Amino acid sequence: MRLFCTLTLVGLLALPGCVVVDGSGAQTSGETGSGDGDGDGDGEPGDGDPGDGDPGDGDGDSGDGDGDPGDGDGDGDPGDGDGDPGDGDGDSGDGDGDGDGDPQPVHVLFVGNSYTAANDLPGIVEALSASSLAPVISDSITVGGARVIDHLQNPAVLDALAGDWDVVVLQGQSVEPILDYPSFEQAVIEFTQQVAMAGDARVLLFQTWPREEGNADLMQLGMDLTQMHQALAEGYVNAALASDTEVAPVGDAWWMAWWVDPPIQLYVGDGSHPSLAGSYLAGCVMFGKISNLPCTSTDYAPEQLPPDEVEWLQLLADISTGFEDPSP
Repeated sequence: MRLFCTLTLVGLLALPGCVVVDGSGAQTSGETGSGDGDGDGDGEPGDGDPGDGDPGDGDGDSGDGDGDPGDGDGDGDPGDGDGDPGDGDGDSGDGDGDGDGDPQPVHVLFVGNSYTAANDLPGIVEALSASSLAPVISDSITVGGARVIDHLQNPAVLDALAGDWDVVVLQGQSVEPILDYPSFEQAVIEFTQQVAMAGDARVLLFQTWPREEGNADLMQLGMDLTQMHQALAEGYVNAALASDTEVAPVGDAWWMAWWVDPPIQLYVGDGSHPSLAGSYLAGCVMFGKISNLPCTSTDYAPEQLPPDEVEWLQLLADISTGFEDPSP
């Protein structure tokens, strides 16, 4: 029997088996600190105090951010705030040296198997990010049924890891944290070390989802949907702690979606692989973790999905990533 949940999901997290983490074991609030107007958050005088007639406070005098040499941050340095290449001080120009004000793309490599390849998950993340302040440019390497150790032994993966990435998303075989956790953890640690050798990319562990109720794999594991979710979530959190990485809690969002009434069909017929709705939910979680923005801030949704389902999926993704508080 399913539970009916209002759109605020009041009490949902009190249900058994719901694990919501941001990869470090703590929820994120999305709060921003107070500052003084210059972007450095130091609260010092001369950084944007309104109308006091002092230099550097936006009143139109010299050194106050009016676009003349020495304006923009009140420090008197020439060239600030003028939009010239390389300012990067929060005024016109984006700090990349071309002065065009365009947001800088996030380069993401997806390494996984058919769960990542289905419905072009990387493409969904790119589409979600297209209208955001952090557009994603991605590449992917997927091999059906691959475990983390298989990725480590794949020359194509090792070559790709040497690239200039901001984020690397790692997805292992969908039950390996349950069947052989020690080998899974060790492989995740070694994979993370390979990434670190190439640069400072963040590694996100793609927490997979449980099988659909009635799936034969659940019977073989001796678990129900909730028990499998709990085992997978625990495995990914522990592996993230051991490897100093983060979890993209896709499985948490899927588990919460199971309680929605009327139900959203996240699986295809095999009770394992994702439908378009399932991949969209995974993409929303990935977008939140990669861009540090709520999925509800984006405009993209596949036209095949009903608007009410899209609203649910975005909300569940934001709860799992800590952008939405389901409590009353």
